[in-house]
Amino acid sequence: MSKNILITGAAGFIGNKIVQQLNFRDYNVTLLVRPKTTKKRLTGLSDKAEILELDLRNIPKLRQVLADRKDTDIIHIGAIRNRPKTSKEDYQKANIFATEQLALHAMRNQAKFIFFSSVGVFGTVPESLPPDEQTRKVADNLYHQSKIRAEAIIENYVLRGLNSVIIRPAITYGSGDFGFPYNLIRMIDKNLIVLPAKPPLIHLANVDLLIGAVQKLLITDFEAGKIYNIADRNPVSLLELADVINHELKSREFNRRLIVPNWCFEKAEKFTKMIGNKTWHCRFQLFSKSWFYDVEAAYQDLNLRNIETTTGIRSTIEWYKKGKQSKKH
Repeated sequence: MSKNILITGAAGFIGNKIVQQLNFRDYNVTLLVRPKTTKKRLTGLSDKAEILELDLRNIPKLRQVLADRKDTDIIHIGAIRNRPKTSKEDYQKANIFATEQLALHAMRNQAKFIFFSSVGVFGTVPESLPPDEQTRKVADNLYHQSKIRAEAIIENYVLRGLNSVIIRPAITYGSGDFGFPYNLIRMIDKNLIVLPAKPPLIHLANVDLLIGAVQKLLITDFEAGKIYNIADRNPVSLLELADVINHELKSREFNRRLIVPNWCFEKAEKFTKMIGNKTWHCRFQLFSKSWFYDVEAAYQDLNLRNIETTTGIRSTIEWYKKGKQSKKH
């Protein structure tokens, strides 16, 4: 007998990879995607599942969708993430209220609930390294604030019987994603970036780790209430990573003339904070301060593959190079 599963955020980078690469042969799959999602983002999904357009901010419609789907395991990936000009109310509806409705539905139906949060609950840069569950949560933007509140709701429902696990991915990379790692590659390629003389340790997550984690959680009886930080096996020096990227692109190490004293980043960080430019303030933090996480529990419990960023990033660089070549023709 087939099981039912509902996946939110299926048209996003992580959600799409999970749907495309996991074997859902034994499931009746429902995918929730944002209204007006482009056909390109849905390529290859329609033959695997029923696709429903739903704005997670529309709580009444979400309740209606859930009412028609009993005994449904849920993988909740969808969220509003650092979208410019998005109100606090929208973050609350999509990232907090919708999460609560999904968690309630799973609890009432004694179903699995796999929730994708973020290591951002510890702030852009954690106050202690690596952070643990005693480390203070830092709501330094609306997205992080919403994830902190959503986690608290889930932890409360776990005490009432919700069978849930929380996954906190670090900044994720892989072919098809245009986030921080892609922009790092692009800026290095175009010599648009300078690095600090004392390079920080950073911790990225290969998307294949998240696919592996979900696969393991779906086929096993996990311990409700567990929280897993997921990232590559070890953090990497930003300069070492820049050397790998530059070597793959230009067959030489990163240009040492583009390395500047750390105080330059400190000044820039203070200035961008003073003028209220949150985007660039965040970027200067990510490029000048260390951020890494304790991932031991995830590797032990979920049997994740050992992926080192300097190796894992190479396929993303190749994807970037192919995209660059296609634009020339």
